[in-house]
Amino acid sequence: MKKRTLALILSIILAVLSVSCGSGSAEKLDAAGAVTKAMADHKLTGGEIYSSADFDGAYPLSEDLLVSYYGRGYDDYPDISKVSEYTVWINTDDPMHPMEMGVFRLQDPSYADELKEYIGVRLYSVTENAKGYPSLDVRCYSDALVGAKDDYVWYIAVPDSASKIEKLFTNSL
Repeated sequence: MKKRTLALILSIILAVLSVSCGSGSAEKLDAAGAVTKAMADHKLTGGEIYSSADFDGAYPLSEDLLVSYYGRGYDDYPDISKVSEYTVWINTDDPMHPMEMGVFRLQDPSYADELKEYIGVRLYSVTENAKGYPSLDVRCYSDALVGAKDDYVWYIAVPDSASKIEKLFTNSL
């Protein structure tokens, strides 16, 4: 009887510990969930959200936006048909301190390197365009983090928080 009681108590303790501690992995999020969680966690407000997800305040990335944000020219821009979901946040509320981040889930992970090149075009063009305006603080674009995991690609140009946001993306995507 004592062995059964002890076994029951131990199994209850183990069950409670496994529920409270979890398996050590973070909650899995989609692109929209990852970006909106990062915004909430780091108090990033305002700006524009572009997303394939349907939620209030989000707009789709049109062909014109893809060309203007990520394109190398009118005929050379990311192929959105190779992306199954995306969410991009661009802070437009403080033009003197621009910042942004985006998460893209790919239909085919082999498209990751090409998409990262287009993201690089975006980061470079923001820093180049700011050279004529010394009061613009665009250091976060030259220090931006671009990463990939499985079928996700992301970029983070957010001052002081990029590495923490990247950890969130790495653990939750």
